[in-house]
Amino acid sequence: SSQLSGGDPKAIQTTETLFIVNPTANADGTIDAWMGNSGDSRGYIARYNAQLKRYELFAATTDDSIFAKYFRERGFDEVTVRNVIGLMARVKNEHDIVTEIPDYTMQTIALAAWKQRNVITESLGANPNLDPRITDLKLIPNDIVLLFTDGITDVLTDQELTWCINENIRRKGNNNTLMKLIMDTTHDRDAKQNYGRAKPHDQKTVVISTIK
Repeated sequence: SSQLSGGDPKAIQTTETLFIVNPTANADGTIDAWMGNSGDSRGYIARYNAQLKRYELFAATTDDSIFAKYFRERGFDEVTVRNVIGLMARVKNEHDIVTEIPDYTMQTIALAAWKQRNVITESLGANPNLDPRITDLKLIPNDIVLLFTDGITDVLTDQELTWCINENIRRKGNNNTLMKLIMDTTHDRDAKQNYGRAKPHDQKTVVISTIK
């Protein structure tokens, strides 16, 4: 999953998410995999919760952005950082921050980072000493791996992506129908709410299922 960024046509800069899996399962049935990323393309793991009888979504990557850095440096965990970034997708100006982010402390940080909200701190091609984040994963049967460019995650929250996964299961769909549902939901949400950061040319989704 990748996207082009930057304004200099001579300098190709991309944000990347790379997924590598060991084709041989371990003795306990788990599968070793690795996910690396730079920038703000994202990777997720969807895992079935038998008790709740639905899939839950877990982020396997974290954004390399000035905005995310502001929150990390102030002690917020990654789940909170991703949730705030999701809320910021709905923000079109500084006045909207108060409406979308009710917590005063988060409002203050978001306002401070507003002008740099789209600036990433790592990208392939911009930094000769690129230091990608590598996450070790243990997959289990029926896990679903999802890779997105930020044209998707700027529009849909983690909760909305989770809905897409479970709705696809309810419809007895497959990976192709899941990708279509995510894309259709993204376009529908963007058309109705006209998100300022949504980029139709940068809305890419990859879905990978593990063995049953």
